[in-house]
Amino acid sequence: MLKKVKICFVINSMVGGGAERVSSLLIRELSKNDNFNISLCLLEKSDLYYELPTDIKISYLGQNNFNDNNIKKVIGLYSQSNMLREIIKKDNIDLIFSFLGRANYVSILASNKTNSKVIISERAMTSESYPKGYNLKSMINRYLISSLYPKADYITPNAKLIKYDLVKNFMIPKDKIEVIYNPFDLKQIDKIEKTNQLDQFQKPIIVNVGSLHERKNQELLILAFARSNIDGTLLIFGEGNEKNKLEDLIVRLELTKRVYLMGHKKDIFSYLKSADLFVLSSKREGFPNVIVEAMACGLPIVSTDCKSGPREILAPDSDEVYFLKDDIEYSKYGVLVPENNIELLAQGIKKICDNTLLDKYKSKSLERAKNFDKSIIIEQYVKLIYKTLGR
Repeated sequence: MLKKVKICFVINSMVGGGAERVSSLLIRELSKNDNFNISLCLLEKSDLYYELPTDIKISYLGQNNFNDNNIKKVIGLYSQSNMLREIIKKDNIDLIFSFLGRANYVSILASNKTNSKVIISERAMTSESYPKGYNLKSMINRYLISSLYPKADYITPNAKLIKYDLVKNFMIPKDKIEVIYNPFDLKQIDKIEKTNQLDQFQKPIIVNVGSLHERKNQELLILAFARSNIDGTLLIFGEGNEKNKLEDLIVRLELTKRVYLMGHKKDIFSYLKSADLFVLSSKREGFPNVIVEAMACGLPIVSTDCKSGPREILAPDSDEVYFLKDDIEYSKYGVLVPENNIELLAQGIKKICDNTLLDKYKSKSLERAKNFDKSIIIEQYVKLIYKTLGR
């Protein structure tokens, strides 16, 4: 009988976020596999937002340093990598699996002079996150990515465009990169009932979910909704530093009875299931989980053709490095419009609400969501783990 594979997950923290959601789901699912022994190391001591198995060992590689400046965080990489290396040796870890930049750096540094293999996960369009020559933070991160990432055994970006970016702009060997999309618990989503909280609003109900942040570009969505002249309601779910600006815009456009900032809702799926259309207006993404979540709730999708993710989800047979400039694309699984174009986003919303496209894309959304079911994605991760270990 083969001994269990000891896998240690490493991530900055377990507060809310897409990478944290995916890693927690992976931990839960892989813990059910009798061939694996799973543990977790966190760079920062923080609350555990996502559910984890009660019997896994959790180690902390430092206290909460969310507010440290960038230089302190870089210096901290070396002390934290030393701490992780001691854990690797003490617990005889076979494989480190890390998520997010700092955790990736620490994991690769820690694996030096050990027998542990390393898989790192890149969750964002790297060159967009760290523009060339933009500032000291970008310069440091670009250097660390270029020098450390090639030393990982495998890199798992969650979008093809991220792979393209790593190869083209950071010279990462192509054969070290395997794209694995984010997993979703579709059975759990399917069990959730609609809410009656949206019964008060005029249909069609258009929703957007995301932090109220400049890169999510809800300002564009509000302007496009106003331009579309649809006799319906726009609901924006989320919190963030753009809230006051968006509230002022809603008042200025006299939309206070048609556009509502709904704040954060923990039971967001019940709201999605009660809506009619989902719109993503972002300037950039990594892999927008919320598109797949909305599709799993049966919502048609209109999205900006931003880097990266929307095109791969809605038009999977197209070239991932192609982006719209001045036209609308009614793709196989949803509607794509150019980034930051008020007029074309308004047209896309209006057209999908005005005819049978709404019903067509509802069924297409449910069909496409099945490709991201956790059972399919987890199997891809298991195969990669054994491939990395040479088994």
